[in-house]
Amino acid sequence: LGLSPAGQAHSHLLETMLREGHRVKSREIALQRRNGEALDIAFSATRMSIGAQDYLLASFVDITYQKLATRQLAAEAELLEREVARRTAELNSLFQALPDMYFRLSEDGRMLDARAGNNADLVRPAQEQIGLHIGDVLSPDATQLLMQGLARALRAAVAIDPRAAGEVPSTKGQLGG
Repeated sequence: LGLSPAGQAHSHLLETMLREGHRVKSREIALQRRNGEALDIAFSATRMSIGAQDYLLASFVDITYQKLATRQLAAEAELLEREVARRTAELNSLFQALPDMYFRLSEDGRMLDARAGNNADLVRPAQEQIGLHIGDVLSPDATQLLMQGLARALRAAVAIDPRAAGEVPSTKGQLGG
């Protein structure tokens, strides 16, 4: 086959295990071709006797490309995680820089997330409004207008700015200040 062990450390251990009658199952070993090319091999072996004759049944499976693919996938996963972290930091920076109120609502008008550039203009800090219905923090007119915009957004399956419908009733001192 033109293969030789790349290192002798595992050779002695495998030899001892087989001599003592143990099985070797999917042991990874490094081999080298005559041209110097390295191969990663999964080696399995067992001793067996047929009559008075001892035999060694062994298999070698080349896992070089499998290990290479695994390393590449790990490297890609690390790059992806770094990119997600970078984009998350970017979005968080953007939200922190927004001077206005940002909130995300459920279909029934409950606040799922809320952030404000300046909590001083709010009745209560944005984070404390999470879980509340918008009717708990807005005037009835503002609640009605926002719920109409929410209904339109759900029908259209897109985000809609309720200010696009016309004049927004004043909310000074309420949710967004």
